[in-house]
Amino acid sequence: PSPAKQRPAHPKKNSKTFTHDSQSSSAGATAKTVQFSGVTEITDDEFLDLSPQEQAIARRLVAKYLPQSSSDTEETPSFADFKFPEATKGMDLSGSDRKQLTEESLPSCDREAIIFRTDEPLSLESSQVDSIPEDFFEITQSDVKILYRDLQSAVQQLEDQPLMTKAMKRAQTEALYDQYERVVIRIQFPEKLTLQGVFRPRELVSALYSFVQEHLENKKISFYLYTTPPKFILKDKKSTLSSNHLAPAVIVYFGSDSHQDHYLSETTRQLLKTRLKAEDIVNTILQPSVPESETKKTEESRSASSRSQVASTSQGSLSSGAHIPKWLRLGKQ
Repeated sequence: PSPAKQRPAHPKKNSKTFTHDSQSSSAGATAKTVQFSGVTEITDDEFLDLSPQEQAIARRLVAKYLPQSSSDTEETPSFADFKFPEATKGMDLSGSDRKQLTEESLPSCDREAIIFRTDEPLSLESSQVDSIPEDFFEITQSDVKILYRDLQSAVQQLEDQPLMTKAMKRAQTEALYDQYERVVIRIQFPEKLTLQGVFRPRELVSALYSFVQEHLENKKISFYLYTTPPKFILKDKKSTLSSNHLAPAVIVYFGSDSHQDHYLSETTRQLLKTRLKAEDIVNTILQPSVPESETKKTEESRSASSRSQVASTSQGSLSSGAHIPKWLRLGKQ
């Protein structure tokens, strides 16, 4: 409002309050009353009777205090969804439409629980080893080119990888594991038994704890689950399995401060099967839902890498009586 139409206060020694009537005909504003300590009310005629120096002081008072008073009457913005940092600690707020994960909103699946001995060997019969042709272990020039191409691609991806926030990395990890409809998690117990279960990648860690608790002899025992190496205790039970890299097939270890001979219940121990049976379940479950084009693209890389891996480990896996390929036989140099 124009100072000429509004009559600011005239300072007085013993004054306590100031009431300013603002009537702007151009803006059609209603009268407003503002109180400030140290000034008092004057009329329009009294303002005109002031000296030029006093009018300048009044104008400065109007310019200083009137904007603050008028802003108090403006409509307060809505902050219904505002939360202080303490209230959002540990929450992923990367997307406004991202829902908070709850155990009820995440569908579970048939756990297909099975238990087997941890130290049970899983090896091929000697007849199966003998049936593998020698040329399977030979790495061809084509295999070397494929392996070299994969290494170049991996290095290029590391160099071109953009800087990402923690939320972006979590989303990328979950998207990577979303190609698996179900994942397999094995829990190894100190009693040399392994409990195997099937989960959804986006189920919470709390679902894994509940699964383990259901198969314990003492349901009220305090325990924790961890991965290694390095040892990482799964404390955040509200996080997803995929965000903790518990996919597509991982081993988790059972830990407890209470020492017992048997942690698993008698009913669970009766489910003891062979390790080969557990491997069959893993092979059935881990069927990535990826397009055929991507599957064909990676078949060559997998075959080449499998050749190199088998060639590097075949000497230790073959028994003394098994047939040894020609390239493995040591000769005089």
